Amino acid sequence: AEYKAGGLFDCDGIIKGNIINANNSPTLAGGLAHCGGTIEDNIISANSANWGGGIGDCSAAILRNIIIRNTATDGAGGVGGCDGIIRSNVIVGNSAGWGAGLGACAGMILNNTITRNSATEDGGGLYLCSGDIANCIIWGNMAPADAQLANSSVPTYSCIQDWDGGGEGNIALDPQFVDPNGPDNNFNTYEDNDYRLLPDSPCVDEGTNSALTPPGLDLDGNLRIARWKYPIFAIVDMGAYEYNSRPFAVTHFDFVTIPWPGGRRLTWNSQPNDTYTVWFRYSLQAPEWYEVKTVTSGGETTSCTDKGFLIWNWRTLFYRVEME
Repeated sequence: AEYKAGGLFDCDGIIKGNIINANNSPTLAGGLAHCGGTIEDNIISANSANWGGGIGDCSAAILRNIIIRNTATDGAGGVGGCDGIIRSNVIVGNSAGWGAGLGACAGMILNNTITRNSATEDGGGLYLCSGDIANCIIWGNMAPADAQLANSSVPTYSCIQDWDGGGEGNIALDPQFVDPNGPDNNFNTYEDNDYRLLPDSPCVDEGTNSALTPPGLDLDGNLRIARWKYPIFAIVDMGAYEYNSRPFAVTHFDFVTIPWPGGRRLTWNSQPNDTYTVWFRYSLQAPEWYEVKTVTSGGETTSCTDKGFLIWNWRTLFYRVEME
């Protein structure tokens, strides 16, 4: 681009499932700028600009992206000046003068893994970010001053290298990634590095569920809250990946007779604070889906019994469950 956004500019629709790579702008945002639609499930890599190398000045929600190896000659190598929620992203290997991972973002920054970003001045991980910061892993970032986080909101329930700046629930223990330097044993070839968590990671079950309403999904598309360490409560992990989780799916279907008149019962794996809508239709050829009911989460599993149809009803029914 001669001015702004080498890749996408001023887009308000959903931007999903793309590779946005090696675009350039001499001013703002090599990859995306001024986008208001949701930015989700993309790889945003190797873009460059003077400010906001990967994403700049977007008001959209930024969800479950890999934001990697973007550069800014001034500030905000990965994400800069964004006001929407930034959640469940891996932000790695970006570089800038300041705020190499994220810079000047006012939106909530939740459950991101922000690692090995490099600034020549301040804030290798984050700089000038004023939104709530929770459930993040901010580790291994580099800068002459305040390598992990500078001039930003006090984080909570996050894993931050060398952190002594206060904030409820924060830890400064090695997050224990599965393979942070990849099969080639090179930290700087980021594409093959695995930033998921090992079973003994101090980040497992150490976040706060209250930051996530609704919880949404992790970077693998699995449920965001899964139980592991604690015998009773399911607690969210820190970082972009949820350990020992699985995709949302109906896991059981059966008939019940009590109480009368009985009905068909669906059971699915779930998580706290979610709501679900159950639908049915008589035939796959029929165009209409009919809503059965809206169901609030029952915890790790949730069930719904459709009592509107007797169990001896001869008609075939098809069901679906949607997570709100």
